[in-house]
Amino acid sequence: MTMKAALTMTRAANQTQGDSNVFTMPANSRLRLSFEVSLFSLCIVISLYIGLNIAHASLIVMLLRIGMFAVVLFLTLDLLIFIPRRIRYTRVTIDDCTVAVEEGKMFHRSTVIPTNRVTLIHRHDSPVTRYFGQTGLQLVATTTELTLPYMSKEDCERIVAVVASESNKAEEDAYETQ
Repeated sequence: MTMKAALTMTRAANQTQGDSNVFTMPANSRLRLSFEVSLFSLCIVISLYIGLNIAHASLIVMLLRIGMFAVVLFLTLDLLIFIPRRIRYTRVTIDDCTVAVEEGKMFHRSTVIPTNRVTLIHRHDSPVTRYFGQTGLQLVATTTELTLPYMSKEDCERIVAVVASESNKAEEDAYETQ
């Protein structure tokens, strides 16, 4: 089964189920991502400013000023355009046999793995994500691993429960056929 066919089956199944297992990023994701990007950009600007005060050659000073301007410009674009789009067009879908992650609109990316192949579920979070009540999941299958975006803790618990129950059903079916 190709990835596109599995994704089509997933969408069709979700339309009949009423999208009960479709997860999106939480409402405070924009705030968390903005906070992380701003801190990272602030570190870069501070290091460029220190370099600007240390530098003596006029060419280096000019390049450092251009670098500071570029960081501020990219930070503004990221906060106003890219982060909201990233959040709006990210969706995790779980049905009876697959976990699908769809990301992006212009550059669409989708990853589908069968739930019966999931061998490990790894939860990860940081102090920032704990503050915002979010956690991340990494599903490791036999051939690939899938890192899900940060979602609310309740959604992650539901995803773990659904994937674990599906993989247990597949394990029991395999045991009964032997």
